[in-house]
Amino acid sequence: MRRLLVTRQPEDNEVLTKALEAQGWQVISWPALVIKTTTMEVSNYTDMDVDIVVFTSKNSVSAQLLKRLNIVNKTVICIGTTTAEKLFKRAGIKAATPAKTTTEGLLSSKLLEVSNKKILIIKGKGGRKLLKDELRKRNNEVFTLDVYSRLDNTLTDREAEKINQLEPEYVLVTSVDGLYSLKKQIDEGKLTKKLLGKKLLSFSNRINEIAKKIGFEKVRTVNKMSNKGIVETLVK
Repeated sequence: MRRLLVTRQPEDNEVLTKALEAQGWQVISWPALVIKTTTMEVSNYTDMDVDIVVFTSKNSVSAQLLKRLNIVNKTVICIGTTTAEKLFKRAGIKAATPAKTTTEGLLSSKLLEVSNKKILIIKGKGGRKLLKDELRKRNNEVFTLDVYSRLDNTLTDREAEKINQLEPEYVLVTSVDGLYSLKKQIDEGKLTKKLLGKKLLSFSNRINEIAKKIGFEKVRTVNKMSNKGIVETLVK
C-alpha cells in the first residue's frame, strides 16, 4: 500500500483522503502547525476607505473579523481558490483569484496592476513582506492586519511511532513554516531521518528550494493547488 503523510490542517484533508483511499492509498495526517487566532485591533480599519482588500490564506478569513470589518463594495482578492470559497461561504462575498495561486502569481497578474490605491492585506503574523513591499513600489498605500499566528505543533510519541512504522512514501507540505516544523521533528529524533529521502510535494517552487537546502532529497511541485491536483500528481 502506498502512503502519503499530510502536514496541513486536518479539516483540509477529508476530500483528499477519500479520493486517495479509493485509489488504494493510505493517508496519514499530522498537522505540522497549530493555527491560533490573534487578538485583533480592527478599530483603525473598520471605517477605512480602502480600495482593495487581499486575503492571503484560508486562515485569514476570520469570522470575528468579517463581523467587524466592512468589505462590501470593495475590490476583494484571495490568493487561493479555497480562500475565496471560504470567504463566499462565510460572508457571501465573491473574490477574484489569480490563475497562479501564489504571491508571485498574484503580483504578476492583472488583478494588482494598480497604483495610487489604498490596499489592506489580511494575513498571518510574520511571513514574507513581498506582497506589501511590491505594492508600495507601485505607489500604493498599503496596510496589513494580522489575524492569526502559526505555531509549531507538538508531535506525540504515538503519532511519531505511527509515522515511523508506516514509512510514508510521499510527504505533502503546504507552507514554509510547516516545512520547518517537520524538519524540527526530524532533527530532534522524533521522526526518522528516512523522511528526508522520501518524495516531498508542495505547491510552490519556493518551498521546494528551501526543502532541498535543509536536506530533503526528492522534491516536486504540485501543478494545481487543489486536492484534485495532488491526486493527479500521485495517481498516474
